Amino acid sequence: DFYQNAFHTPSSIYSKNDDIPQQQAFADGTILEFSEKSRVHVGRIISSEHKSNGGARYEIMDHDGKKFSIADKAVSYSVSAPNNEPAAVRLFDAFYSAHEESESELRTDLDISPEMLELAWEEAASDLTFEDHVLTPNALIDLVHSKAASAVDAYKAWRLLKVS
Repeated sequence: DFYQNAFHTPSSIYSKNDDIPQQQAFADGTILEFSEKSRVHVGRIISSEHKSNGGARYEIMDHDGKKFSIADKAVSYSVSAPNNEPAAVRLFDAFYSAHEESESELRTDLDISPEMLELAWEEAASDLTFEDHVLTPNALIDLVHSKAASAVDAYKAWRLLKVS
């Protein structure tokens, strides 16, 4: 009936016995920042496996070709890669470079001074248009530069907000 069809949850997010919700899986090729043995890495998903408990495991390859097997909870940041492989490789290279940057390099690349960052935090804390008064990476770029953030700039802003 209508009620069941209107509120049907896609079967792809449930296990075989339909009682354990699955985590929303990342697609192969997705670029991730993840933790493994207390180190932070950037890599691309090569393959994924859904677990019977609702979680997922991912095989990741980093920029140097080293492979990792991680649980979904190890992922701290993700961005979908373009379907075009050369564009995906360029994006991955840019993410790797951004991951290697220091806080001062992030500030320089984003053209955000410590004073500007402090003003952005204050704006987010006082402005009611910010949901829960949270300064997101995209909102930071928009506030400071009045433009939408690229995927790499959003990642750089996320890293800057994390360390600030």
